[in-house]
Amino acid sequence: MKDKPPKYNIFKIFNTSEDPAEDCIEVFDELSFIDFDLQLFADDSPTGQRTEEATPRRREKAREEGQMAKSADLTGMAVVTFCFIAIYYSGGFSLKTIIEYLRMVYSNPPLNFDNAAINKIIIDFTLAIWRAISPVVITAFLTALVISFYQVGFVFSLEPMALNISRFNPVNGMSKIFSKEPLFELFKSISKVLVVIYFPYSFFTQNVKTFSRFMGLDVSQIIGTAAPMLFDMCLKILMVLLILAIIDYTYQYFEFEKKIMMSKYDIKQEYKQEEGDPYLKQELRRRARKIATGQMMREVPKARVIVTNPTHLSIAIAYDDSQAGSAPVLTAKGADFLALKIRELAKENDIPLYENKPLARQLYEKVGVGETIPEEFFEAIAVILAFVYKQKGIAK
Repeated sequence: MKDKPPKYNIFKIFNTSEDPAEDCIEVFDELSFIDFDLQLFADDSPTGQRTEEATPRRREKAREEGQMAKSADLTGMAVVTFCFIAIYYSGGFSLKTIIEYLRMVYSNPPLNFDNAAINKIIIDFTLAIWRAISPVVITAFLTALVISFYQVGFVFSLEPMALNISRFNPVNGMSKIFSKEPLFELFKSISKVLVVIYFPYSFFTQNVKTFSRFMGLDVSQIIGTAAPMLFDMCLKILMVLLILAIIDYTYQYFEFEKKIMMSKYDIKQEYKQEEGDPYLKQELRRRARKIATGQMMREVPKARVIVTNPTHLSIAIAYDDSQAGSAPVLTAKGADFLALKIRELAKENDIPLYENKPLARQLYEKVGVGETIPEEFFEAIAVILAFVYKQKGIAK
């Protein structure tokens, strides 16, 4: 049984002694039994170090679970930026549409306010407002659709909405607090605040003299002068925020790729699940070969002749001369040990052996078991069968 670590007094270092350094050394010696598993601090999975890129199956599973590299900031800032540009270029159209509607209403006021007149006013107002804001709405919809498709594509998953008890684990929550994600979010927030403060401050300090000239101008002149300046300032702010959103997406992408990385053990297990256990498949192939070999060996006694290499290959050829037009068939073939077994069966069944190295090699490579001998070998087979018949005739 392992001895228990000795008790220690951490306050020993505060005791008065002639040499406090020695007291500290003794305390640390007593603390030496404490072991730390550094793997607890490693960004690895329980199955080993994640050094391999995620397989297509792992990525598909992550998508099914709703895990994808996406940035809400990128979608939001892209929509705001393009909508702002749409407002700038379609503002004249929108303003003209509203003015025409108001002119129509005031030039042709309804004589009585019955239900039909009120419904017509509501419908006309709704259509006018829709025409005025349609460029911005369409721009927002298309931008959100394109950016979302670029990030995650078309995917529908209810997995993120499912109840997951591990989300309420305080240990996981503490690990997220002390991770780099909150630091990155803090960096983004500070950057956004600085951008929103810097550009308006720079704008007003650089154009303070221009603003003083607005005192003698009417409203239309002020708007005509200030609008391009304000547009330029807002566009700069939005472009910088959009760049920060792109940085956020890049960060989320690399973090996602790192999160779905796999260990070599994970890849092996996935291969087993997808393709089956390689050892089991090897055993099945071995048994299939054994069955096929057994069936092939049972066909050897039906052969008329065994063409040999002479020691490395054995080819069993059967021929039924009782049927007109029949062709010779390769009933069995084998190399090395299997060739030896075929020759032994041939001797047991009094089947003659015929040595022809080139023919044996070509038949072994080109003709399968149970297949008819091709016509290109008919002449050579005929010579061999004639030899066999002659030999059997002499024996008789």
